[in-house]
Amino acid sequence: MVTLCQGQYVNEDATNNHKNKQKIILPVILFKSETGLALGASGRVFFLDMPNQYNQRFSTLSAAAMYTTKGQIRLGASSQLFLKGGDYQIDLKIRYRNLPSSFWGVGRNTPDIQEELYTMNSYQFEFSLQKRVEEFLYAGIEYIFHQYTVTEKDPAGLLVQETVTGNSQAQISGIGAMLTYDSRDTDIDPQYGTYARLAVRVFNDDFGNLTSFYKYMTDFRHYMRLGGKSLLAMQFKTEFTAGNPPFQQMAWYGGEENGRGYTYGRYIDRHLYLLQLEFRYRILPRWGIAVFGTGGEVNKEITSLFQHITPSAGAGIRFQIRKDNPTLLRTDFGIGARGNMGFYFGINQVF
Repeated sequence: MVTLCQGQYVNEDATNNHKNKQKIILPVILFKSETGLALGASGRVFFLDMPNQYNQRFSTLSAAAMYTTKGQIRLGASSQLFLKGGDYQIDLKIRYRNLPSSFWGVGRNTPDIQEELYTMNSYQFEFSLQKRVEEFLYAGIEYIFHQYTVTEKDPAGLLVQETVTGNSQAQISGIGAMLTYDSRDTDIDPQYGTYARLAVRVFNDDFGNLTSFYKYMTDFRHYMRLGGKSLLAMQFKTEFTAGNPPFQQMAWYGGEENGRGYTYGRYIDRHLYLLQLEFRYRILPRWGIAVFGTGGEVNKEITSLFQHITPSAGAGIRFQIRKDNPTLLRTDFGIGARGNMGFYFGINQVF
């Protein structure tokens, strides 16, 4: 995959004398064999008059769009709003995707030769509301709605078989509750602090689902300064699933968030654990490097989950687009076991 990107930071003060907004616009060109040439753009607006008074964050609105020469589309919008100075936090995500993906089956030992391609349309809507109950502690609720339709699949592949739940289509609708501790200075490029979240999601037939299932998720992150220019970032997360979920809602290992060095969804099963360590060093005021190592696994049984590890390691480059805004461009290259590898381009730190 070849990636070209150009960033522009626009301060609204200089254009229309509004002193309460800043914008970042990022045109992107991608090339992958399964998508062909892809053209797109992403942008984020910072609302400087809607801050979180307990850290260095502002309310944001983000949007992204991408179209490929093979007719595939990726659209998305999200917002994070702080109300009453950060006493309330609203998060909203809306996505549409029509992109090719790979499927190797369900399980921790699926062979590489079993890979099959499929194309899926997906609509996703997620909304959450959190209230600050202590200085760094939030409690909240959320609603989740996803709709999946598999439009193309290998006629000789596993997804043709009815044994895979969600092989043709799936609709999930559910509610959740969460408890979050967050003492980080920012979520863009954290320099210190701790983040910990415990979340429970309930999807049953009362909400219109064809199958009922439940998800229990934890996410712990810590950032430790090692010197003036370096820090160590750590993440440990788990995901446990009960009931009968479609494969789209199982735990996925691989990709830029859950295992750089493996394709997104390389391993899928009911339960997951993931440990990531990343050393970050700022070599110049706006340029940085990162070296990371990852280990984790998916498994059908919780009792067998921590008995194996799927490792990967890699390195990447970080570029701060503007010196007065912490937003980063990120490129990473990861290598996994048995010849797996991946190149990743994104905005801000992975965690």
